[in-house]
Amino acid sequence: MKRHKKTARPRVRKSKKKKAPRGVPAASYPFSRPLIEKELWMIHEVASLMRQGLTYYEALKLVLKCVATAVKAARVEIYVMDEQDHTLAREIAVDKQGRYETVSPVRLQLAEHFDDPFSKLVFGKNEYLPDPGLGDGGSKARVTLNMPFNVKVPIKASGRVLGVLSVDFSGKDRPKNRTDVLALLTFATQVGFILENIRLHYEIVQLAFKDEMTGQYNYRFWIKRLREEVDRSARYKHTFAVLTIGLDKFSKFNETYGFALGDRLLRDLGHWVRRNVRNCDLVARLGGDQYGVLLPETATEGACIVAEKILKGVEAFEYAADPGLKEIKPNLTVSLGVVEYPAHGLMIEQLTEQGSKVLFKAKQAGGNRLVSAPLPPVAPVDSPPATP
Repeated sequence: MKRHKKTARPRVRKSKKKKAPRGVPAASYPFSRPLIEKELWMIHEVASLMRQGLTYYEALKLVLKCVATAVKAARVEIYVMDEQDHTLAREIAVDKQGRYETVSPVRLQLAEHFDDPFSKLVFGKNEYLPDPGLGDGGSKARVTLNMPFNVKVPIKASGRVLGVLSVDFSGKDRPKNRTDVLALLTFATQVGFILENIRLHYEIVQLAFKDEMTGQYNYRFWIKRLREEVDRSARYKHTFAVLTIGLDKFSKFNETYGFALGDRLLRDLGHWVRRNVRNCDLVARLGGDQYGVLLPETATEGACIVAEKILKGVEAFEYAADPGLKEIKPNLTVSLGVVEYPAHGLMIEQLTEQGSKVLFKAKQAGGNRLVSAPLPPVAPVDSPPATP
């Protein structure tokens, strides 16, 4: 009787479970591994584009785009913390289609004893804040996939809370459980380091381009912006105007009341001018007692209206913020000169020279007045020949 040999069953090799990297929770590793790869991609993108001189909002847009792409979010919002007055400002948002929304400034007051979600995150009462739809019992707690879902995580760097990242999910792209949400905290930490670097970068830029005494832009930045405006206006055939403002009898004021009070007077004037022009206009200290105002998309007629407003406003200038100036009540007047591009020059040097000339004329005439450079005469248009 033949014995049948038992056929050996093929061995099934058990796949070794890959260990999570150091610092990443093992339960969240399957979800966080692609996030870690996308974190590196985001850092590379931001670092490479920061070298191109992005503005603050352009850098924020780039961070939002990277976050929305990496986590497949329907909408992402960044709230930035103001540590001085303990407020949280909603800066910018982006949706799934890549449309940016520079939202109206919503400022949320924060306090440790407040019970609102943002205060809980900023002051460390909660590690994250998902909607009630997410189970809190562990990694096996499931949620309905077709429900919208929002999660808020703090943006931290160097032990400080810099803001809050608010992410909206929908459908299958949403986190499936609590450990998925915890994995987003690692991603938010990278956002925090990027935001901190952006803030430090632009603080250095501001220090390089701001006048230390008055807080307004300095002459270096003035020339830079003037050059950019000349190039833009030449390309699109637009006009812009330049106001040159000078304090009347400022040297006599310094001799009478001292240079310290003169500096405070000059600083207060700069703040007042900044508050009384458009947001798109540039105010810069040109040196000594002079300020410049760049008025994009403005001709001489419109610039004269702004100059008249400044003349009348300076006459009624109040010094409530400075007790020393309020006590002496100086009789402050200014002289203004107006020039226009391209009527008074195609080069920065020509515009600067013309502006200095008309300001000098205003001061020579006694001050407290406006002088605009004369516009060149319009060439007559030849009439067509009469038809017989």
